[in-house]
Order: sequence, then C-alpha cells, then structure tokens
Amino acid sequence: MPQKSLKNQQVVRRQPRQERALEKVGLMLEAATRILDKHGLGGLTTNRVAEVAGVSIGTVYQYFNDKSELLDALAEREVHALTQAILAALTGPAPTESGGRMRLLVRAALDAYGGRTGVHRLLVDHLLARAGATPLPGMREAIVQMMSHGGIVGFDQRLRGLAPADAFVLTHAVGGVIRALLAAPDRFDGAQRQAIEDALVRLVATVVGNDGRAPSSMTKPKAS
Repeated sequence: MPQKSLKNQQVVRRQPRQERALEKVGLMLEAATRILDKHGLGGLTTNRVAEVAGVSIGTVYQYFNDKSELLDALAEREVHALTQAILAALTGPAPTESGGRMRLLVRAALDAYGGRTGVHRLLVDHLLARAGATPLPGMREAIVQMMSHGGIVGFDQRLRGLAPADAFVLTHAVGGVIRALLAAPDRFDGAQRQAIEDALVRLVATVVGNDGRAPSSMTKPKAS
C-alpha cells in the first residue's frame, strides 16, 4: 500500500505551548507574512513557508493543516494586536495635550495597518469571506464595551461616557475608514495620512460631544 503523504494524512493541529514551539510558530507566521507581501495570496504555499521559515514541511503540518489555517492564524494575530493597541490607547497614561486621548485612539488604529497594507487587506478579506466564526465581531464588541463603560477624554480634558449606540457607530465608522485606506495604501503616508488622522479625531470629538473645541489647526478654514 502506498505511503500517505504528509499533506494527505489526517493531522491534528498542535497548540504551541513551550517557548521553542511558540518561536517556531512565530517564524512560520512571519514567513507567511513576507510571502504574502511579496507574492500575494497565490504565492503562499506550505512548502514555501517551510523554506522561508527554515523549518521542515513536517513542522509546518504539526501546527497548520493547510494554507487556510495559516491565514486564519495570521488574521487572528492581526486582530488581537489591533484590539490590544486600541484598548491600550483608551486605558494607558493620560496625555497632557488637549484631545490627546482621542488622537492616541485614532493613531493606534491607523498604525496597526500602516505597514504591509497589501497583507492586511488580504487578511481582512480572508476573515470576511471565511465560513464560520471570525474574531472581528469580538474585537469590535470589546472596543464598544470599553468606550461605552470607560468613556473618552475630550478636548476639554473631561472624561465623557459614550452611549452604547454612539460607541457602536464610532467603532464601525473608524473601521470603515481603515478598510478604505487598505484599498488605497498611498494615503497612509505623508500629508494625506495626517489629514485623515485629523479628520478622524474631529469625528471622534463630534461623537463624544465636547463642550470645548478642537485646536484651530484641526478646524476647517472658513470660506472667504
């Protein structure tokens, strides 16, 4: 009877627990990211991941049954990193400048996608197309809950709570802008990036409902 190939065997995916195993998985995920960045989705194969990561193909199959599972793990890692960055911006040390908390929040969201935008776009599309549960709703709900329960410090340096509906709308509005930016990565750089960041901060300020006003550098000039 012919011996089954590694790919055709029924492999139970191992969960990395020890430091060495975590390091190997990290190498494989970084290799997959580099391949996606350079060759796109069509260039991603388990064999190529093994080659770039410097591990055997058997090691890849110990943790990932196929290319789809690699994409799942990459996408979940990106979602987790984005969630942590936004929650840290909401709960970390308070900035001293007016509107600093809102800017930290917006910057955390933009910075998470500031590099390798093509990879991020592929991963977001993969999550949206994936059958079954995805981490995206959980990420959005965690952010909504944090903003509605913890509030946001406005331009007047006062902590203001958000109604759940306002937090929901704000979370999805910023997410929609990020998805549009992923389709136009040139806007992540230079003056366009700064203008978009300022516009998002104004949006957050409007939803928060400040008594104070945004700094003059962020207000739209009046027509003469």
